[in-house]
Amino acid sequence: MADLATPALDLERLAWRTRAGELGSVTGLVRERAGRRVAEFDLTRSLAWRLAGSVRSLEVEQGSRSTIERGELIVRTPELAGTGAPEVRGAHWSFARPSVSEPAESGARCVLVLLALGELELLELELEPDPLDPARALLAHGAQRFVARAAGAPVAWALEYRSGEHVLFRTRGSVP
Repeated sequence: MADLATPALDLERLAWRTRAGELGSVTGLVRERAGRRVAEFDLTRSLAWRLAGSVRSLEVEQGSRSTIERGELIVRTPELAGTGAPEVRGAHWSFARPSVSEPAESGARCVLVLLALGELELLELELEPDPLDPARALLAHGAQRFVARAAGAPVAWALEYRSGEHVLFRTRGSVP
């Protein structure tokens, strides 16, 4: 994360160079937080970052008009408050509607990411309002069906609050 005094379009990527000379980069999300422009880069979703090895340098690629005020590396994406563990409802999972402390991002949504650890099968499900309790719960259609197909092997899950493809908050767990 980097606080910026720059228009949103001026900051686009965080690039890295490994000690072996390999290069990589990720696109960032720029948004307002506490009256400042903040650039956020989610490295946890980048396979290139995870496989990069020892990193020698990080560089924010931005427009030439402005400078970075502050940089900060966060080990883990902030937790998505108020959701807790999923409740099984037949073939689906239900989650409490999250409490997001910041104003809702335009187009923000909750996505459930399921990873069957036995077969390394990945499934992403966008959550929808639960028809039994639309004001307080969100439903992931088919989540329990996916877990059942894993035939007893563990399934890791992450409930993510995203703006576009950028993860702003994340809660994790696993079953069984």
